[in-house]
Amino acid sequence: MLRLVRIMVRLVFVVGLIGLAACSPAQPAQPTADPAMIYTQAAQTVQAQLAQTQAAMPTATPTLVPSETPIPSPTLPPTEVPSPTEMATLPPLPTQPVLQPSVTQPVQQVGDHATFLYNVPGDGSTFDRGQKFLLAIGFQNSGTTTWTKQYRLVFMGGAQMSGVTVIYLEKEVKPGQKYEFDIAQAAPDKVGSYISRWKFVNASGVYIAEMYIKFSVK
Repeated sequence: MLRLVRIMVRLVFVVGLIGLAACSPAQPAQPTADPAMIYTQAAQTVQAQLAQTQAAMPTATPTLVPSETPIPSPTLPPTEVPSPTEMATLPPLPTQPVLQPSVTQPVQQVGDHATFLYNVPGDGSTFDRGQKFLLAIGFQNSGTTTWTKQYRLVFMGGAQMSGVTVIYLEKEVKPGQKYEFDIAQAAPDKVGSYISRWKFVNASGVYIAEMYIKFSVK
């Protein structure tokens, strides 16, 4: 831009000199104008024209970039913690019922089968010497045949606590039914530990189940 100004100033200066030479009559020589002043005036003229040109040109309007609006974070509702007084008045939580294990039923088998259930008194009982008691022995018919009155409980060995060695059923027992043998017994007269064994047989004398009782005499 400065170079262009200088060139234009020089052109104006030269043209002015030529014009002065052509138009001036033959008169006595006038004092020569100061070249520096002419150069300054020309430069001021060019600068004024450039300023007018720049003022006429439209100025670029800066495009504003919208700022990012911060997204508000979700506000969680405050968790209310009950006071000790409120906790004391709250109803108790429901408790689940404790399920007790059910008694396993004997599996039914084809033919003659008996499942031992219990003996009373139980194993580990203690008796006085010669003490009399009733021994109860329970069985369940876990087969597919009906027990007749020929089915029986037979003493196998160990402590024989009475003269009874064979006890027959007093009634028929169908599959799934239970039966209890009751035997009058008397504890031995000698102190010590004992065991008495019994077996259950069918009408043909075939063994189908057995039981024993352990006890002591003091």
